[in-house]
Amino acid sequence: MLRWVKEYSTGLLMGVVDLIPGVSGVTVLFLLGLYERVISAISGFKAKNVSLLVRHGVGALFSKERKDHLASLNKEAQARDIPFMIRLLLGAGTTILLFSSLIKYLLENQFTNLYGFFFGLIVVAIFLSVKMLKAKKPHFLAHFFLGALITLTLTMSGNPVQDAQKKSERYRMMNEAVLSGDLSLSERAPLKYSGIYTGKELIEAGITGSIVVCIAILPGISGSLVMVLIGKYYDVISAVSGLKTLQLDYILFCTVFGLGMLLGALLFSKVIKFVFDRFYNATISFVIGLLGGSLYALWPFKETVIMDKYVRGPHGITLAENSVIQTNINALPPDASAFIFALIFCFVGAGAIMLLERLAGNKKPSAAG
Repeated sequence: MLRWVKEYSTGLLMGVVDLIPGVSGVTVLFLLGLYERVISAISGFKAKNVSLLVRHGVGALFSKERKDHLASLNKEAQARDIPFMIRLLLGAGTTILLFSSLIKYLLENQFTNLYGFFFGLIVVAIFLSVKMLKAKKPHFLAHFFLGALITLTLTMSGNPVQDAQKKSERYRMMNEAVLSGDLSLSERAPLKYSGIYTGKELIEAGITGSIVVCIAILPGISGSLVMVLIGKYYDVISAVSGLKTLQLDYILFCTVFGLGMLLGALLFSKVIKFVFDRFYNATISFVIGLLGGSLYALWPFKETVIMDKYVRGPHGITLAENSVIQTNINALPPDASAFIFALIFCFVGAGAIMLLERLAGNKKPSAAG
C-alpha cells in the first residue's frame, strides 16, 4: 500500500510541475529513478497486448470462467506494468484537474516566488542528475551544450505578450457572445455541446498532443512551454479548467488532445528506449543540458509589459486594466525585498526535491555506458 501511495504522490507532483511553463514533469520521474521504467512500459505496449487485455477483461465480466480470465488479466497487466502507470496517471490527472486554476492564479499573482521555487528545484535536480552518470568524459560536454542550446532556443522562441493578447481576444469574443445572447461561445451549459471548437481546432488539438508528448517525454523540456511556443497553451489549460463545468466541448477537446498524446508517446518512447540502452551516458549528459538550459526560462525576474486584457474570473469575463505580462527576457531583481523572497522560495524548492529524492531512496540506474 505504501508503494502505491508513493507512486500516486509522484504523479501528483508531476501534475503540479507540468502546469508550469518552463518546467518538465518528466524531470520528477528522472530524478526518482522511474524514467526508464516508464519508457520501457510505454515502448513495450503493442496492439496484441490491447487485444489480450480486452479479451480477458470481457471474459472476466461475462464469461463463466471469470476467475481464469481475471487471473490472466492481472498477469498481463502486471507484465505491462499497467497498475504502476495507472497510479502515476491518476496522480497527475488529479493535480491537473484540481489545481490548474490555482496554478493560473499563482502565475498571475505570485510569478516571482513560484519561479523561484522551481529554479531552486531544477538547480538541485542538475546536481542529482550528474550522479547518475556511470562515467564522466570530456566529450560528454558536447551533449550537455547541445541540450542546453535546444532548451534556450525553445524558450527564446516564445512570445508571452502575443499569447496573452490572443487569450484576451478569445475571452472578449466569448463575453460579447454571452451579452448578445449567442450561447455558441458561452460556457454555461453543462453536458451540452455548444460548438466552441471547430473541426479544424479539434484536429489541431490531436496534433498538438502528439507534438507535445514527443518533446516533453524528454526530462527538462516542459510540455507547457512547448504548448506556449506553438500557441496552444491557453487553449489547452482553459479546456482542462473547463472540464469542471462538464461541458461536452471541453470533454471532447481534452479527449482528442489525450489521444494525440497517447499516439505520440507510443511511437516516440521506442526511440527514447533505444537511445538510453545504447548511449546511456551521452543521453544523461544531454538531459542535464536540457535541465541547465531551462534555468534561463525559470529565472524569477523578467521584463514586463503593461496591457489591458480580458480575463475570466468567478464573476465571468471582465476587462482587467493595467495587467502585468511577464516576457521571456530576464532582468535583475527590482529591489532587495523581491530578491530575498525569491531566494527563500528557491531554497524551499531545493529542499523539496532533496527530501523527495531521499524519501524515494533513488538509486543509479544500472545501464551500460
